Amino acid sequence: MKARSILAGAALALALSASSAWAQYGTVRGKVVDDQGKPIPDAEIVLELQGGEMQKTAKVKSGKKGDFTQVGLPRGIYKVTVSKEGFAPLVGKEQVQTSDTTEMGDVKLIPAAKAQAQAVAAGTAKNPTQAELNAAVQLANDKKFDEAEAAFKAFLTKNPNHAMAHHNLGWVYTQKQDWTNAEAEFKKSIELEPSSPDSYGALINVYQKAGKPAEAAEFLTKAAAAQPDNGMVQYNLAVTYINAQKNAEALAALEKAAAAMPDNAEVQYLMGTTALNLNNIPETIKHLEKYLSMAPSNAQNTQNAKDLIAALKPAAK
Repeated sequence: MKARSILAGAALALALSASSAWAQYGTVRGKVVDDQGKPIPDAEIVLELQGGEMQKTAKVKSGKKGDFTQVGLPRGIYKVTVSKEGFAPLVGKEQVQTSDTTEMGDVKLIPAAKAQAQAVAAGTAKNPTQAELNAAVQLANDKKFDEAEAAFKAFLTKNPNHAMAHHNLGWVYTQKQDWTNAEAEFKKSIELEPSSPDSYGALINVYQKAGKPAEAAEFLTKAAAAQPDNGMVQYNLAVTYINAQKNAEALAALEKAAAAMPDNAEVQYLMGTTALNLNNIPETIKHLEKYLSMAPSNAQNTQNAKDLIAALKPAAK
């Protein structure tokens, strides 16, 4: 037992060191759905870093519930192409910040035949509501946050129940470090779309940045109880528990997250490191080996998992 405790402590130090190094990169997360809001599995998401000397292209596929997460992205503007056979492809841009998660929300693909029929019927006519929203998003992507704030407010005056507009305005407030207004906007987005995971993670980030861990834990506990099948809510609750050193509670939340998001490799990695914090070496090895079997894209966590397994396996015999 003493040998296991020493090895676990050393491995935990290694895990914490890797977490610090990984903070140099950002994450993109979203969900691919059709025009009826139903998830689209196996859609391909290609992220291409634009400008600069660094060449970075990442590819990921949506899971059974349409969700996708791409980690390990250097900071910058990315061209994002989402495609699936039988659907019209969608191309856009997203800005990735280091140590943060870019929430794309629902990425809607329209069946190819329907998209073609709409194009023929509409000719060159544009949707003025969507155009106004896109203009506000572009201002935010261009870091013109005061102008973006005014544009989103103007849009919401005419479209007060537009959940994504509230979410985007909340994001603008986070860039301005206006935590009070950011909290209000993310809460409104959640009120309008309680089943969407995006604003949950954003709201927890606001609580953490504002130094309100108790509020984050209280909110997530309620959200997780109301939505036991919402994988991202369970995942964020687990992270909150880990930060509070409540590892048993964290592991229980991660088990629910894994059930809801079986294709999310990072859930398995966190389950492994949490089991390590509980000094459960066999479970640590099991989850980290499963993590590696899923061909994860996070290079730092991949190497860390290999190192942990190599250090812990002798002690498990």
